[in-house]
Amino acid sequence: MSIGKKAYISLLVLFLIAFPKGGFKVGNVPITWGYLLLAFTFLLIVAKIIITNQFSITVNRLLAFAVSIPFQLYCIMVFAVNGVASTGFYISLLTSFIFLPFFFLIITGYYIDRIDLHYTFKQIKRAIFFIAVYGIALFIYKVVTKKFLEIPYLTVNADDFGQLENKFINRGSLFKLISTYNNGNIFGVSVLMFLPLYNQLEKSSLKKLAVYLSLVLTLSRTVWIGIMLFQVFKIFNKKAGIKNIIFVIISFVVIGISIGYMLSFMNYDLTFLFDKNLGGRAKQLEKLKEIEFITSKKFSLIAEIIYISVLDGFGILGLIFFLLSMLAPLIIYILGITRYKKSRFKTALFQGLLLYLILSFSDGAILYIPVMAFYWLITSFLLSKNTFFGIDIQRSSVKKFTPINDVVENQYELHKSSA
Repeated sequence: MSIGKKAYISLLVLFLIAFPKGGFKVGNVPITWGYLLLAFTFLLIVAKIIITNQFSITVNRLLAFAVSIPFQLYCIMVFAVNGVASTGFYISLLTSFIFLPFFFLIITGYYIDRIDLHYTFKQIKRAIFFIAVYGIALFIYKVVTKKFLEIPYLTVNADDFGQLENKFINRGSLFKLISTYNNGNIFGVSVLMFLPLYNQLEKSSLKKLAVYLSLVLTLSRTVWIGIMLFQVFKIFNKKAGIKNIIFVIISFVVIGISIGYMLSFMNYDLTFLFDKNLGGRAKQLEKLKEIEFITSKKFSLIAEIIYISVLDGFGILGLIFFLLSMLAPLIIYILGITRYKKSRFKTALFQGLLLYLILSFSDGAILYIPVMAFYWLITSFLLSKNTFFGIDIQRSSVKKFTPINDVVENQYELHKSSA
């Protein structure tokens, strides 16, 4: 892969993962550098397709996108017939469920199948570690100085400068770890989507610990549940041997002690974990009394409990279409329609998507930047036929243990030189 392509990938990772909120607003609509880069990339690829007349789509990506079309059309119908109450969330929904699936599944699929994923994943790994360490540093800085460190146009949207304390990140005597995401839950669910992949890529236990610590410091019950669920997922990464089960049990204990310590630090007890008000979300359950088959309501937003909010805002038919759209990539993977299913990296990508869908029963932050960009990016990786995954499977068949990244890197370079 050329230096120019590598630099462009690094730029995308930088502004999508490391600094996802950097940018400005037009009215109440946030415009971020990462999403602008995606739009620019879209135009570049479309121009290249027109000029070269070179374009191809894999069957599995086309199938995943096709299954998302009913929800897209249904949303457009709801907007046209019932109207829109929030322009910002309306644009966000169009971006999240029309532009992003089309971009990652149809437009960029050809290139994702051919890029150097060893390099790309390495940049993603570094970005995840950066936001974890920066988040921890910012958390400590806030505790010590009682102030947030904000860099307009980079770590915060320029129009949100000085407004962080007004966001829902206060936990009594502490503020949630927010890193460059400006919100603990958004940071948490975003990192958790990448966590299974990061766990496969990162060799350093210390760096893994930093990412886990950053998730604990979000002070978010949803994120804490996600950490615990991932420990359960680890059992299925290989045969559930006694060593693996013991490791998971130890992880549970260590994470549990860490959470208990944070609760005591915030002057909370265990009732915080079993809040009957669901952190202010209990009112959303009352919406179940007003469900329609086809909604007659104006669209306003999709709230924290994703499935109930979709049911309330789009009706039973809307929820069915929504679930089909979100579950299609996972079903395609399970059915083995995609190549290299046995790659440990594909297993990790699958687990990241599954983890997000489970956490959406609590708080999916689905219309907030950059959550859906990550979901559809990971989906495109999952459905990819990139030879990186095939090399990983070859490595897994080798009995002698060699660090996975070294083997993949060496074989990937050999593959490129012989191509």
